[in-house]
Amino acid sequence: MDMKYKLLLSASIMVFLALMPLSVDATPTTNDADGDGLIDRFELVIGSNPGEKDSDKDGWPDRGEVFNGYDPSGETQKKLEVSLLERDSDGDGLSDYMEANIATDHLDLDSDDDGYIDGLEIQYGFSPLDPGPNHYGKRIEVNKDRQTLSYFVGPHHVNTILISSGGLSTPTPVGEYKVEKKLPVHLYAGADYYLPNTKWNLLFKYNVRGNYYIHGAYWHNNFGKRMSHGCVNVSYDNMEHLYNWADIGTPIKVS
Repeated sequence: MDMKYKLLLSASIMVFLALMPLSVDATPTTNDADGDGLIDRFELVIGSNPGEKDSDKDGWPDRGEVFNGYDPSGETQKKLEVSLLERDSDGDGLSDYMEANIATDHLDLDSDDDGYIDGLEIQYGFSPLDPGPNHYGKRIEVNKDRQTLSYFVGPHHVNTILISSGGLSTPTPVGEYKVEKKLPVHLYAGADYYLPNTKWNLLFKYNVRGNYYIHGAYWHNNFGKRMSHGCVNVSYDNMEHLYNWADIGTPIKVS
């Protein structure tokens, strides 16, 4: 019995779906013809024009509409009940946005027809575009200049999200680390802050003056700006999936 079968057979698909909101050639997923920050594949999925920064000519760029919960195709001007970033058309546990990044089929639960749903394969480090038993390593990359966090299965990009890393006087340490511990809830406290019941905490560096985590943040919505006490802040909307996906030992690079 191969490792892929044993790992995926032992997982409960129903539990996985409740918890969660590859081809070797990943090049097609990175194309962005109009330079609007949305890859062409995702624009085709949501019905916007990959060649126009403002598909519906309403004065708002497509990326801004998508990230604020609106439809850039012009079909409706109302705020969507389910964001296009969160929509999961085939119910496989991966959002359509993630599937566009990975280059899987957002309308097919099992893109490689190997008997395992795409989201479950990504959760356990397998490729949903490779029906074989090949296991791909996971990794997390934090870019302080861009204030982003990206995570991958092998060479395949799963998602990129905005973060808030440490401020100038409390910088997030640069280096190569790994997930040391996962804490579902944690208290953060210092001389000028008290933040109880913080969800989804990934410890990546021990320090005598205070450990460093990637964690959810409920007390601000300024992601994309440096403002933490040294940890990597992530919105609750994005942190739950990252927390469930990451394993103890998953490599983390902060640059």
